[in-house]
Amino acid sequence: PPPILRHSGGDGRNEGDSEEKQSIWEKIQRNKELVEDIKLYSSSLVLALTVRTFIVEPRYIPSLSMYPTLDIGDQLAVEKVRVVERAGGGEERPCNADQMLGPRNQVTKLVRGFRRGDIVVFRPPETYKEMVSGSLAYAGRNVGKEDLIKRIVAVEGDVVEVREGGKVLLNGKEVNERFIAEAPQYTYGPKEVPTGMVLVLGDNRNRSMDSHIWGFLPVENIIGRAVATYWPPQRIGGL
Repeated sequence: PPPILRHSGGDGRNEGDSEEKQSIWEKIQRNKELVEDIKLYSSSLVLALTVRTFIVEPRYIPSLSMYPTLDIGDQLAVEKVRVVERAGGGEERPCNADQMLGPRNQVTKLVRGFRRGDIVVFRPPETYKEMVSGSLAYAGRNVGKEDLIKRIVAVEGDVVEVREGGKVLLNGKEVNERFIAEAPQYTYGPKEVPTGMVLVLGDNRNRSMDSHIWGFLPVENIIGRAVATYWPPQRIGGL
């Protein structure tokens, strides 16, 4: 008997499936309202992903280290870092970390550059990771992937000191910090902030693991600046 020849397309069921899919797609195309909805949702998704990736990102506060400015459960908008420097002909190009702050600052930002008093979200530096990796208080947590939030108190070139009685001095002058929970019960410095670094502290000074414990923060670790709280409703406002 002659050999049985098998068609590469199978027994016809694939062709039926293809026709059925084609029929569904044709129905969708004929439904103008559905097509418009798909276009709208797709555009909204792309816009939302673009905003989150390049402009503003939502964040949630899990601790009291920034109390009373930020409380547990607060949700806030973080402006993503997009820093550029202008070349001689006005051309914009990416900026080096050591050019982002300090007296040599030649930086433009989409909104503005970092300043003392800014609340920033950042990736923890290596010194922080080393200090908490063996701590029972952080057992079961991936501290290397947990972002932190603190306030910039000093930028590169600043000399910062915390004296007995909770007085904070910046470049020899006492700073009035009305936003803190209580005066710090520790001493620090005086120390000069190195190039490409900032000093960050939590507003809840005596319950915050920050620069006075693990050292200066590299500017390149900063993810963005907290600009506003949007939840809960009674705490909506700018930062």
